[in-house]
Amino acid sequence: MSKAKKIQLRTDRFPELRGIDDEVEKALQEKQKNRQYKDAGKRVHGSRKEQAMYSKLISSSDLQSIEQDEATAIELVKKDKVFPKVDPQLEKENGTDSGCAFLKVKLRQAFPATPYANTKLAREQYVKMAEAFNTVFNEAVTIEDLKKLLSIATDGQIIPKTDFGMLFGKQLRNLVFVLYGYGNGVGAAKQTLIEARRYSGISKERALPHYNNLKAYYDRIIERQQHCIDSAKQIISEADMRQHRTNDLTFRGGMLSSVRTVEQYVQYVTQVCTRFIGDHQKEFNQKKEEFPNKEFEPDWSWANIKKTAATQSSSKPKMEAVPLAYIKRTGGLLIEEADEKTVIEKLHFKSLTLGNYVKDNEAQEHIRHFVAAIVDLCEVLDINLSINENLAIAFGAFGRGGKAMATYYPTRQLINLTKRNGDGSVAHEWGHFFDHYLNGFALTKPALRSEQYLDLLMDKFGSRRKYLTSSRSSMSGDYFISEMEYNLKNHIPESPLLKSMAGMVAMLRFGYYHIEGTMVSYHQDDIKGKKPTDSFLYYHSKLQGSYWSNIAEMFARSFECYVADKLKEQGRVNNYLVSGSLFGFPVYPQGKERECINKCFDHLIASMKSHLSIKSFAPFTTQRADEYIDINQEGTVNKGVIIGKERKLKLAKIRAKAIIIKQKQALATGSE
Repeated sequence: MSKAKKIQLRTDRFPELRGIDDEVEKALQEKQKNRQYKDAGKRVHGSRKEQAMYSKLISSSDLQSIEQDEATAIELVKKDKVFPKVDPQLEKENGTDSGCAFLKVKLRQAFPATPYANTKLAREQYVKMAEAFNTVFNEAVTIEDLKKLLSIATDGQIIPKTDFGMLFGKQLRNLVFVLYGYGNGVGAAKQTLIEARRYSGISKERALPHYNNLKAYYDRIIERQQHCIDSAKQIISEADMRQHRTNDLTFRGGMLSSVRTVEQYVQYVTQVCTRFIGDHQKEFNQKKEEFPNKEFEPDWSWANIKKTAATQSSSKPKMEAVPLAYIKRTGGLLIEEADEKTVIEKLHFKSLTLGNYVKDNEAQEHIRHFVAAIVDLCEVLDINLSINENLAIAFGAFGRGGKAMATYYPTRQLINLTKRNGDGSVAHEWGHFFDHYLNGFALTKPALRSEQYLDLLMDKFGSRRKYLTSSRSSMSGDYFISEMEYNLKNHIPESPLLKSMAGMVAMLRFGYYHIEGTMVSYHQDDIKGKKPTDSFLYYHSKLQGSYWSNIAEMFARSFECYVADKLKEQGRVNNYLVSGSLFGFPVYPQGKERECINKCFDHLIASMKSHLSIKSFAPFTTQRADEYIDINQEGTVNKGVIIGKERKLKLAKIRAKAIIIKQKQALATGSE
């Protein structure tokens, strides 16, 4: 078995870093020393086991070490890694004011989850700002103590003096500024501060001046209304009435224009002002019971509120991939044995990483089925296995919890499969890799080519974009086609590959088939919620939520269908590669759209091979085999058989005979 290669550190340029990554590398290898299957290839940073090691070693002073690998820096420099959560119970025990603790929670929530950009400078500023905020938090016990945050945000030591809102968001800026009395017109921030002061509580002595000011204010208003009534009752002529309207009347409009006599005027003014007096008295009685106009005890109830998701009935069909009950592969090249060396040398992957809890027998099964899946994928697409040279694979090493059984990480160019023996999602995740491959493995936001091109195409519609997104307006089919043809011709670089990719995006999102210049999904029928320029794939995906309607996810799901159809054309199956268990749901391409999307993939892959000089698939054996593996509920193998072509017919007859015998036995048991 191959051994994990040790990474050569750049300690010649950073002598102060000697020992940090060595310690991590040593700890990782120590955990695998007694295992048959080990990590192989260049270590891909960021796995759960590596981050567990780093969690014990990294401090803010270790930024230079992390920055040796940009992807590691992007993944590690996040709020939860650099800005500890506020513990209300601990704050209370330390004597912190309830309102101050409440504001700490709100300020941390407003602190952005990641740096404003994927650059070294942005990450450095982000970490330093988080540390400075946390230092103030550790010392603050009252709301007044938090005012120090303003000087941190604006003193120019961490970021330029005027850039705080731009780099860390308006929400955080408004909260910091309102603490110091600035931005009183910012409603949400001001309301948060009022809530915080309410939670801090107020003594009777401190509340009394607030009550007196409130009472004096309403007394003046009520006194003015009463004066208006009293002076109106002294009117005896129209001249007096005109003078009263000029000097004493407290309101305008209403029915004054229809008043003709002195009696009507006095009656109307008395009625309106009496109503105003009653309203103001009611308002005063309400506000005098509110903070800060009466005594309030400190209140920590906010710390005990647990938000629960509202359970509402939904008409959405439940779509959730389940682990495979069996693994079936037919017609593929014979894979007798496979190990980590096979993945690196034959499939050309840059690395293989195994999670700490992946046992040797699980690793063996994972690797063998994965090798078969990638071989089948590249064979049916007729692309050389060397296309995988920038791709890494991990089994149970990078997952962060949740329901996803597989994930592609653009920052790592890595596919992670969970510990269960796959759920048929290899094609889906490889589709994300393919999408990223076509964008040159960029670490930008967004990183995938499909996302970039959808943004570009939408932007090029300019002010007419509203016709593609608004439910109240739409474009005619002919006008949309002319606009899309113009955008594809003039705003996409002159490259068959990029033109094909943009055309694929137009097909997935709008149902525009660029190869023929037609609208596959345009309709005039009344389909609730579907715009004429929406593809049916996008329409049904949007009904399920933003994850499903994301263009990168539609690309990957469509790629699944394409691979499954390619296998079917050749009479082959590989459900570890693509299970197809959810293909019946319309969030996967259906009918005419699926046919056109498949042709777009044909066009895209042909363009890629030509433009990037990708060679065709080179088979490494002439032998083929069928395979069936039964998996139990724990995810381990019960039994399996690999069938060569020469034994296939004989075993099929044996199975058929066994089935007939079981049927006869069942009938006999039933007759008894």
